[in-house]
Amino acid sequence: MRSFKNIINEEVFNPYLESKIKEISPLFESGILDSNSFFDSLAENSGSIIKMPYFADLYGSDEVITPNKPLAPVKMPTANQDVAVLLSRGKAWSQNDLMADLASADPVKAIGNTAAKFWAEKLQRTFQSMLKGIFAVSSMSTKTLDITGQLDEKAKFSCESFIDAMEKMGDAKDNITAVVMHSAVEAALQKNKLITTVPENGKIKKFFMGKYVITDDKCPISAEKFTTYLLGKGAFAYGNAAVPHQCETVRDSLSGNDILINRKNYLMHPRGIKWTGSASAISPSNTDLEMSKNWEKAYDDKAIRIVKFVHKI
Repeated sequence: MRSFKNIINEEVFNPYLESKIKEISPLFESGILDSNSFFDSLAENSGSIIKMPYFADLYGSDEVITPNKPLAPVKMPTANQDVAVLLSRGKAWSQNDLMADLASADPVKAIGNTAAKFWAEKLQRTFQSMLKGIFAVSSMSTKTLDITGQLDEKAKFSCESFIDAMEKMGDAKDNITAVVMHSAVEAALQKNKLITTVPENGKIKKFFMGKYVITDDKCPISAEKFTTYLLGKGAFAYGNAAVPHQCETVRDSLSGNDILINRKNYLMHPRGIKWTGSASAISPSNTDLEMSKNWEKAYDDKAIRIVKFVHKI
């Protein structure tokens, strides 16, 4: 049996793993997560609480240019300062967990692919926890459309009701580029021939009314009421931080088993809803992220590229 220690090189494995996560995660492919070197540097150099830059329209009015009178720079109001929290997570696998990958022709690539699938799925779970938490904030009710109290067809997801949901963005509704929905909702739209499929690079991309579709059964459902999220490009910021011993191999001599440890520090933040709370540990858990007391709306509605849509099918 091959040993993790003999095949895993951190300098090669870590960049491959992060690249693969972004390749397979629909959150990146759809553009919902905005990933760049600036956010990487914020995640790495700002501590556990991160002050986020404003990313929407600039504040202040234009000024009449007057001789001998300088223009006055306008600073963003302090009340509108967006704040994120650094997430620290980790996972350990034994050689038994990855036995098939170790036996493959290219074990490093195989292990990287398996780990990437794990982290992509965990990112999506954390993403859903954040959505649950921020929409539990009372002031986010203005970003929510619930039509389940209407009668019959008017309570159901349709092209018309979807347009009504987009209207929660006002004249900024063209910023909505993706929609995250339960598989039952997607199936209903498929039956009505409202989903468009586009093959690309061996994948099948799905679109509804020109919006990239992400199917996720972690979208809330209760008493036949489904929650669908409409999101714009860059609705969430993402930054990856270098971690000491991000990928570490150890030997459990007593059990005769190799262990691969993978650590991840990252910034994933809904732009315009600031983190105000505390965590049950050094880093917040998904349970912490789901608590409304830990969030506060900082931006105006049009600058928050997220809408919650509650409906039937």
